[in-house]
Amino acid sequence: MNRGGPAWRTLGIEPTDDTRAIRRAYAAKLKAIDVDRDPQAFIALREAFEQAQSEAQWLRYEQEEDEEAEAETAQAEASRPDQALSEPEEDPDEWDDEPGIEINFDAWERDPLAAEIAFAPPAPNPWAPPTPEDYDDHARALAGLLLGEHAEQWPSPEETEAMLAHWQRITRDPRMQEMSFYADAENWFADLIARTVPFSDPLVASVADHFGWMSAAGEISQSPAIAYVVRRRQSLDFFDAVRAPSHPLHAAWRELTRPAHEKSRRGWVRGRKVRELLATVRTHYPELEANFDSYRVEMWEPTSRSGGWNWTGMIVVWILISLLHFANSQCKEQNRFAPIPGVEAPVIPETLGNERVDIDRALEALYERNLDIATIEDKNPELYVALMTYWKDSFLRKDSWVNFTNGMIPLLNARVQAGIPGAPLPLLRDYHRLALDRALALRAVSPDVCANYFAGKDYDGSKLPKNLAERNRAIMARILLATRAGPDGKSTPSPEPSAGQTKTFNVPGFIMEKASTRAGMTREQLGQAMRYQGSNAQQCNGRIAFMQTVLAEPDDKVGKLLRTL
Repeated sequence: MNRGGPAWRTLGIEPTDDTRAIRRAYAAKLKAIDVDRDPQAFIALREAFEQAQSEAQWLRYEQEEDEEAEAETAQAEASRPDQALSEPEEDPDEWDDEPGIEINFDAWERDPLAAEIAFAPPAPNPWAPPTPEDYDDHARALAGLLLGEHAEQWPSPEETEAMLAHWQRITRDPRMQEMSFYADAENWFADLIARTVPFSDPLVASVADHFGWMSAAGEISQSPAIAYVVRRRQSLDFFDAVRAPSHPLHAAWRELTRPAHEKSRRGWVRGRKVRELLATVRTHYPELEANFDSYRVEMWEPTSRSGGWNWTGMIVVWILISLLHFANSQCKEQNRFAPIPGVEAPVIPETLGNERVDIDRALEALYERNLDIATIEDKNPELYVALMTYWKDSFLRKDSWVNFTNGMIPLLNARVQAGIPGAPLPLLRDYHRLALDRALALRAVSPDVCANYFAGKDYDGSKLPKNLAERNRAIMARILLATRAGPDGKSTPSPEPSAGQTKTFNVPGFIMEKASTRAGMTREQLGQAMRYQGSNAQQCNGRIAFMQTVLAEPDDKVGKLLRTL
């Protein structure tokens, strides 16, 4: 047994069965940790605290056993002093005839409690590995904590502490290595966290990182619940960053969040920074605008120079702002699940009920406002029929709306891939231009990330500008509306090369010449880059130069190549 294990070293005390001493050591260490900024340190301390408490029970049990054994030995020696040095061996055959020893088994059978007490098992061994039931208990406890009734919208420090402790234990479940269990757990946690925002905010970063959701941020391959948690993570990251004094927009944030009234004046902050903050929030994090003071925002908004403001106009505006303040405060009181103060969390339907409504909600979750069932019915009747058929099949299977939406993702992705080669050339150019802009953004992060993107490997999509995800959704919606499925009525995308193979296509010599010049490489080096050979920087730069060259040429020279890429 390890008497000085890592739990005791973390707490900074010697092994003991004194639970008060353990709690005091834990409290002293906790004061030195910023839970929000260093959650891993807190989790490690919490685990050490729980492990020490468990080991304390075991130590107390061992100590009691030792004390009982010592007492029995002392009593035996005191009652038989003449045999203190040696005792004759007992004859097993004579044991049953010893006077004064009676075992009433009938009493045990009549009184199960007596038998249970007599054979009470020892305290659980804290060094024994957890069972699947132990991990399930943590999952149930976490769900109960998130879904229960709460006095406040946001968790207390104690509730945050408990959430992180349960989550850390769950991540160690060996079943997470099984593909089916991992996928079920991923969907379960995404739905649980999305439904319980903002109370689940302390878990958003840890869960998103564990499942790697940020690497596919903005992609429609993510389920609605995962996409919502990803957007929530991005908003929380910006919310934390902009409140730090070192952030370039911190002064503007302080200005717009300060309480004001009709007689307040602008603060000492650059107008350019205020306008930049407003544009950033309204474009990428619209839910955060609820943190701004309406009067402050009104002071910095541009006004008409023609006639200025008169007293009547100012009174009307003041009344409207007051009504907005009142309405916003009522929403805050009634909506316990606001993702950021004053903004509702997404309403995720449980079951399917109306085909057009259910499909529209799914399309909005995947493509936002770029696609809806009415437009599909008008522009692509074939796709409309396919979606209606898919809804009916899902309804008969009694699928939930979440499963229905998740099933639409591969269906629509397959149709997009099948439609790209036959899309109009202007749309094809927009598609490849988006791929080029994504590669340029990733190259600015790292040539390694850029090379992984071109090779079809995993990369961190959270580093990409938000507008690229918006453009991607818009272009995919345009492809779905502009293209049709194959003759058999199904999408049949061209097979992708398997592992170890390279997709091949013919490139005109003048394209290779111009691209190699643009990349500052020889034609041989460019050819290697196109075949995923050479350094990551060479692959990244060569392929970017190639795409730039192709997109700079007219359709009559590269139209066929655009359809082949």
